[in-house]
Amino acid sequence: MAEQADDFTTTEHNGVFTIGARPDLEIDLTRRDEFAKVVGSALASAACSSLVVDLSEAGFMDCYSTNVLLEAGQKLRAANKPLVVDIAGYRTATIRRLFQVIGAEEAFFVVNEMPPIPGILLE
Repeated sequence: MAEQADDFTTTEHNGVFTIGARPDLEIDLTRRDEFAKVVGSALASAACSSLVVDLSEAGFMDCYSTNVLLEAGQKLRAANKPLVVDIAGYRTATIRRLFQVIGAEEAFFVVNEMPPIPGILLE
């Protein structure tokens, strides 16, 4: 199953729902309702065993939209299901900093290690 809103995509495989944001998307107050609708739709599915939100290509996220993730994390935790948020992309420095400030790691799993850049050796 795959659905696409203007700014977000949703896929499901064996109960794992994955929501992706289009590259350089600014997930701010103007997109909060759309983001909340996409997340809420995944959570409302009886098939949802876990939720992955891929923000690795997003350019920005504000506290209003982050609250959507915090609320989703609470709902999933109450049902003993995981929420994983991927911010491991090269564009996500501001999102990474926001998550550090609010202590997001206490609310959901955060993937924040960036993969190596091709052609550059990292030691």
